[in-house]
Order: sequence, then C-alpha cells, then structure tokens
Amino acid sequence: MVTPSINRTITRKGFLFLSFFAFASSTTLFAQQVDNKNCPDSFKRNNGNGQQVSVFAPNIGTGSIYYLTALKNNNEGMLTLQWGGPIANPPVITRTWTTDKGVTTQNWSFGDNSLGSPFNPPGVPSGNEVKYNFYNNNLPNAGVITLQLQDPVTNSAYATCSYSLSGSSGSRVDSPFGGVSSGNTGGLESESLGSALAERMYTNSVQSVPTKINYSEALPVSEYSRLRSDDLGIIGYMPDRKALGTGFTGYITSPNDILNFTNAVEVMSVDYVEGGINKAVAFCTKTLGGIYSHTKPVCDRLKGSELTSIDTLQYGSYKFLLYNLKAQTGINEYAISFSAGFNQLDAPFTLQSEWLTSSYQAQQSMYNFQLWSSDLGLLNKMLGNVLDKLTVDRPIQQTGKVKKPMTFITKAVRNPKNQLILQLNINNGTAATNGVLVISGKENEQSTRTVVREYPVTLNPFGPTTADLPVNDMAESEVHLMINGVKEDVIYNSDGIWNIYSTPTSVVQAFSISNDTAEPLATEYRLFRNVKLEAVTSDYITVYRMVRGGGVAADLSAYNFLKFSASGNSKVRIRLVGESVTNYDDQYEYLLSLQSKNSEYAIPFRDFKSAASSAAPTLNDLVTISFTYEVSSPGSKLQTELSNVRFAEHSASPELAVSQVIAYPNPTSARLNLEFESSANEDMRLELVNAATGAIVMTQNIQIATGKNQYTTNLSPSHSPGIYIVRLQSDRQRFVSKIMIN
Repeated sequence: MVTPSINRTITRKGFLFLSFFAFASSTTLFAQQVDNKNCPDSFKRNNGNGQQVSVFAPNIGTGSIYYLTALKNNNEGMLTLQWGGPIANPPVITRTWTTDKGVTTQNWSFGDNSLGSPFNPPGVPSGNEVKYNFYNNNLPNAGVITLQLQDPVTNSAYATCSYSLSGSSGSRVDSPFGGVSSGNTGGLESESLGSALAERMYTNSVQSVPTKINYSEALPVSEYSRLRSDDLGIIGYMPDRKALGTGFTGYITSPNDILNFTNAVEVMSVDYVEGGINKAVAFCTKTLGGIYSHTKPVCDRLKGSELTSIDTLQYGSYKFLLYNLKAQTGINEYAISFSAGFNQLDAPFTLQSEWLTSSYQAQQSMYNFQLWSSDLGLLNKMLGNVLDKLTVDRPIQQTGKVKKPMTFITKAVRNPKNQLILQLNINNGTAATNGVLVISGKENEQSTRTVVREYPVTLNPFGPTTADLPVNDMAESEVHLMINGVKEDVIYNSDGIWNIYSTPTSVVQAFSISNDTAEPLATEYRLFRNVKLEAVTSDYITVYRMVRGGGVAADLSAYNFLKFSASGNSKVRIRLVGESVTNYDDQYEYLLSLQSKNSEYAIPFRDFKSAASSAAPTLNDLVTISFTYEVSSPGSKLQTELSNVRFAEHSASPELAVSQVIAYPNPTSARLNLEFESSANEDMRLELVNAATGAIVMTQNIQIATGKNQYTTNLSPSHSPGIYIVRLQSDRQRFVSKIMIN
C-alpha cells in the first residue's frame, strides 16, 4: 500500500462539533431560551472535593425538572464553560461521557445518577463564564470528555461538544476539537441552481426534515451493503470504516435529491462517526461526459467558510491539492477533491486533482470524490483506502499539473454595514499588484440575460488584500479573479432566492420578481428584491425566501422588527423558519390582515408566536422566511405585492406609510368620531396636535381590532378654535387626518 507525505508541517488545532439529539422531558416554559447555541470556546476543570454549589442561572426556574432533581451533596468538582461573548441564559448538561483509547467510561445521562459524574444545572453566569458542579466521581486526567448541551426552555438538545482531558487535574483550559460537517449538507452544484436549492430547503422544512443528522436513525454502511449486495455501485469505492481505526461506524447520509437538479447520475456520502462525533466524510458523485461542477472549497465559500490555505499532498506516486477550510461555526476541515474517470471499458482510471473545474478533462464516466476531516491522519487513511479500491477495478494514471494556485479568494461576505457590497479577502502569493474582478450573473431570479461587469483591483504583493465589489441586489453571480488575463479563481455568490409554492387547487396567473433601488441602512438587514402575485386558490399560496445564500442560517438576533411594504386582499401568515426548530408547526408565525392599498408594516418579533414555546423568538439561526396568503372561500382571487422586506433594530415609526382615518363631524366642537381599518389587533396611541403650534393637546391609548374600527372621544372645551391634526399610530401602523375645531 502506498504511503502519504505532505509538503509542509500541519499543526493540529482545536475544533468543535454541533449535532442534534432527541431528548424528552417536561417542564413549564418559564424563561428565555439559551442565547448562544454554539459549543463553548474552552473550559476550565477543577477536580477536588466540596466545591460550593452554585446559585442556579435565571433561566433555571424553581419548578423546572432540572432544579427539582439537582444534587446537593457528594460534589467533587467544578467545570467552567467559556463562550466568546457574554451569556445570560446558559444551557444545561444532559449527557456526558469520557473516552480514552477507544474505551468509554463515566457514561452519564440526565435522570440516571448512578454512573459517571452527574452535572448540576448552570450557575449564575459571570460575563462569558458559566460554572457547573459535577458529582460522585472526579473527571479523569486523560482522554476526551463529551458534553451534550440542552435548552432548558425548549427541552431540546442542540449541541454535542468534545474536549481534551489531558494534563493535570487542576485548573486548566482545553479547546474543543473534532466534528465536521455531514456529507448530507454537501453536493451542491456550484453553477447556478436557480430555485432548486430554495425548493430543497423549503420542502425539507415543511416536511420537518431535521437539518442535522441523527445518527441513531441513520443507516450504517454495513446494513446498506447487505441490502445492495447485488449491485453496490458507487458505494464500492467508499472507504471501509475499519480503515479509519477501531470504534468507527459509517452512516449513509447521501443527499439523493441532488440527482434531480445536478449533473450527477449517482451520489453517495458516508459520515464516519466515533463516540457520537462525526470525524470524517467521504462524498462521491458519478457523472457522464464531464466533471461534477461542485467542489468543496467552492461550495463552502458560498456558504461563508474561509479557505485559509491550499497545499499539495503526495500519496505514493499521486499528488493532490489539499484545502484547509474554516466554517462559520469555527470548525476546521482538511479536504481533498479529485476525479477518477475512464473513456472505454478497458481503459485505466484517469486521476485528476485540479484547482478549477474548467481544468478537468472530460471522461465518459467520472467518479468525483470529496474527502474531508479535521484530522489529517484520518483523511490520509480514507484517501489510501479509496485508491486501493480503485486499483482493484483498473490501473490508475494521473494527468494534469496539480498546480497550487498562488492567488485565491479566501472569503467572500456581504458587508454588514452596506449589503450592496461584497467584501472579498484575497491571498496574493505573487509580486502582482493589479488584477481584475469580473462579475457575471442574474439581476434577479427571473432574469433571462447575464450581466457582466469588470472592476480593477489593486493587490498587495505577497500578502492579503481586501476588496469591495459592488454586486448590488443581484440574485446570484460568479466572480472571477483575473491576473494578466489568466483566471486564478472563481467563486459563486447568492444572497438568497425568492420562490413560490402553490397547492394543487391553485392557479398562478402571474408571479414576478423585480429589483429594488433602496439603500440599505446600517441598522437593517435587507432581503433584496420585490415580488408580485396574482392567483386563484381555494386554500393558500406561499412566497418564501432563503435569508442567506447556500441555505446557511443567519444570526439576526440583533434585530427587533420585521418591516416591509405590502398590499393585498387576504390574510398572510408570516413564518420565521429557524434551523433548530425541527417541527414545522412549531416555527414562529404571525397572522396579518393585509390592506388593499400598499402600506408599510413594522411587526415586533415579540408578537410572533410558537405552538411549542411562550418565549419570544431569538432569530439566531434563521434559514427561511415565508409569506403564506390564505383565503376563506374556494376559487378566491389573490392579488398581492411585497416589497422592501428587511429586519430592523428599530420600528422607526416616522417612516411608516400614512393611511387615512375618517374624522367627523368636521368642523366639530365637542365630539370626535374616527373610522379606520386596522391590519392587526393592538394598542395604538391617539394624539390631537395643534397644526399651528405643533403642540400635542390630547393623548389617549386605545385598543383596536383587526378590520374596521369606530372610536368616539369627547373634546375638551379648552381647545382653542383652529386646524388640528388627528394622529393614530403604533409600531406598525400610522393614520392621519385633519379636523377644524370651532
């Protein structure tokens, strides 16, 4: 068997892993949900005896099951978890186990205090630190400890985090490591997918398909092989789990739906899991007559990852490009992309590992591999096993230069202070000081023509460069980095896609998407472009949009309002689809009665409700927003417009569109009658303003209902004769009229 070598020293770093598990218990919804659902950045561990029991955090109510089952004696030590920023509502630890040399010990789950080291609820946070007492047994001084974190409000486990226990038993800091993204999230073709990805994300959410793999429900490779022993197909080239070492189980995680909208004719992905942690992934597609357009470094940068370095890896006589990618979650992954193809039945495999997909030579049949792991040793083992399996079928001949690019884009993100700008970080390993960024793409989702623009860029020689590229509100685009007329890199960009779902009883007569011209504010996060819909339906039609490109969840917890302009003749149910909410019926929603004329709305997030929680939404993992237009009678005609959708920090009432309130009698002297149509049940503030002086001479808080309203109030005899402005407003509505008092 051939052996690997690498042309530079690789330093192991700390990593974290997020995964979802099912956990059942009952408690009253009494406090705020966990406000940081990432793994802690590090921890301190103090073994010992008799550490003081912490006062529990404010989100651990006295009636909660965690409080009632807390232990108060035999405490041994203290674990201090540390996040990157302040935390007010920490998680509970509901499962923990330690692993050393493949042997699992101290395997404890919530409710069973007979094994391991049970953990108490979190103490009152101090800045970014939260303390947890553990009991019965000290933690070992070697191996790995794995913690399952759970939200005490929703009772849902959301993260599994592993840390090294090596070192002294005293206070120390260990960094999280391991865990990589599942193969189920890969396989997205990097060329324009139009609405295919949006449809994939929306369908999965409506069908309550979990976004995270539950390996207890996944199919192991061994069982899949027995089921398919007659024709294993592409799985025959997947790495054997034993090749990675003892303790691994391979689970089938293939995203089979990509066969519907990519050039792949077969797909297979396997996650290799050890101790509940996904340590490595093998992903492969079969294509005919051309390379599969997806490569992991291109796809992951579309989803916000940073390509920190590119190197070459020599494995025997074969050479590969090796990528180091850092995801937004902080996970670091080593990745290899290559293809093995052939033109005739008796021809050898042609092995290619190229930087740009355009550099691959087309073969009649091509097996396109993506291998990744946070452990370079595991990556080498997978690679060697795949090459061994390929060699059994036919000899391997490598072609191409396997040339490492000297200049490439490390990261591309929208400027948070101006979303019209795409910020590019460029790593330049040459003396070149000038380049060109060529952007080509669609202005909006329905555009039929490609727009091409060129922008010169000044590069720092042998160093990093930050460049601002005006992509405006284009739906999706390619960005090519050119130096001296040679394409050095290409990335894909999308800010999220608008799309429509119609039921079988519906007939869509017109659905159009148009670009807007609004300038983004620094205090807002905009969902670019506007939509119009005309249809006939007997139930509902949904317009939805991915919040970010690539279906990546967005942290919008800094915002407090959803603002937009809309008109229509129906009710619209607005849903905020979060990644961590598995059941679609539990997503947060708000029902709004639209007005026939175009009006501006500002809906506080606190008004969105969930069937599963009384807490307000946190919006730290928002994937999709949907607008479902509902009718009450068969064959109803729908006409609606939606524009200027954005998430905002403030309601900014003066910006609200002004609607007319009917005020009578006019002139009046003692009584004021108001008639108006409201889009919501809410409290509003009524003001009477002297038009000449601007003085507010009367204020009242009134409660109104959705639909037509009538309100009567008495005027004070002290009001001087003249013209007055009647102003009725809330965070989402504003009505204005004038009257004369005589």
